[in-house]
Amino acid sequence: MNKLPYEILGTAAKLENVLYLIDTCAGRHSIVAKHPDKARCYDKLIENGGFRFDGFDPHRIVVITYAKFGVEMLKNPRFFERFGLIIADEFHNIYWPIPYTRSRIKADFPEFSSRDVENLLRQKCYNLCAMEALSAASENPNIMVVGISATPEESKKWYEWKNLSFNYLPIADNIKHYTESKKILYGDVHSLINALPKGEKTLFYADHIGQIKNYQMECELLGLKCASVWSANNEKHPLSEQQRLIRQQIIETNEFPKDTDVLLINKSMGTAINIYTKVPNVVVHSTNKSTQIQARGRIRQDIEKLYILQPDATLIDYTDENVRSYLNRPLSVEDKAAFARLVGVKDKQTHNRGWTTLKRSLIADGCVIKQKRIGSKNYDIVISPEEYRE
Repeated sequence: MNKLPYEILGTAAKLENVLYLIDTCAGRHSIVAKHPDKARCYDKLIENGGFRFDGFDPHRIVVITYAKFGVEMLKNPRFFERFGLIIADEFHNIYWPIPYTRSRIKADFPEFSSRDVENLLRQKCYNLCAMEALSAASENPNIMVVGISATPEESKKWYEWKNLSFNYLPIADNIKHYTESKKILYGDVHSLINALPKGEKTLFYADHIGQIKNYQMECELLGLKCASVWSANNEKHPLSEQQRLIRQQIIETNEFPKDTDVLLINKSMGTAINIYTKVPNVVVHSTNKSTQIQARGRIRQDIEKLYILQPDATLIDYTDENVRSYLNRPLSVEDKAAFARLVGVKDKQTHNRGWTTLKRSLIADGCVIKQKRIGSKNYDIVISPEEYRE
C-alpha cells in the first residue's frame, strides 16, 4: 500500500490506477481502516455511459473483493484495463471455487462428498470470473499483476489449470515470523474445549458456522465468556447487532474483544484481519495446512500454545492431577486401560481407544515409556516430558 504502487507506477503514481483485491469483506474493511488516506471501498458503484466504476478518487487505491471483481468483469469485460497495477492479496484464496461443472469439481477435488459438490454448484462462481480476468490482465503489457500470499502453494490449482507462468519473488530471507512456545495436537474437540486454559484469551478457528455455534455453547457451559463472528453477508446465519459491533471493532482497532475469553471465527475472518492484543492461545480446528498457517497468523505476535487438529491425536493435560497419578510409577494392564479411559478419546466407531494408541500419543508429546518387570508381570512407566528433560 505504501511502497509497491510507487515502485511500479513511479513516484507520481495516480492511486486510482491501482486495484487492490482481497478475499473477504473483513479484509477489505481492514485494509481501508488501516489506510484511510490511501484506500477506499466502493460498495455502491457509479454508472457512467455504461462503464461502471467511473469517478474514482485520484488519491486513493480502489479496494474490492475477488468476488466483487468478478461481478464487475461480468458487467464490463474490459474493466481491468483501466488499472496499471493489480495487487492480489491473500492470493491463495482466489481459486475458491475454480470449477463450475460437476465433472471438473470431481476431477480437481476427489475428496469432496456429493454434498460438497452440490454446495459448490449452487454458488455463483464470481471468483472464477476474477481468475479469468487476472489471467488476461497478466498477459497485458500495460498491467502488472502482483499476488501476495504467505501460503502460495494453494495457488497451484489455478496456474496449472490456466497454464500460466509465475515469477516467485520471496520478500526476504529473514522475513518476520511469529512463533509459538508449544504446538499441541488434538483429535477430540470436546476434550480440547475442556482443557482450554481458564483466565486466558483464546482465538478459536472453525470452518463452519454450525461448528462455531456448538463450540461456543460448550465453552459457555464451562463458564468461558465467548464472542463469535463470521461474514456480515451471510443471509442464512445473519449476525446479531452485537456481533456486528464486535466484528467492526476487530477490523477497525485490531484488538481482541474486551471481556472475552474465547473468540470464535471462520474463514471469512481467517485471513486478512490482524489482532495485536496479547493472546496466548490459538486453536485451529482444521487439518488444512494453509488454513492452519493463516488462522494462526491473525494473532500478530508470538503465542504460548497452538492447538492443531489431527484426527488421530490424543490431547493430554499433564497438569491434571488425575493424569499425573499415572506418571512415574509402574502401570499394570488394568492401570493402562484406566489411563486410556481417563483421556477419553474415541475413534470414529465411538469405541474407546486403548493403551497402544495412548502410548503413541505420549511418545509424540515427548514422554519416555520405560518397561519394568516385577515378579512374573511386565509394567510400563510413563515419564513426562518435563521430568525427562530434568
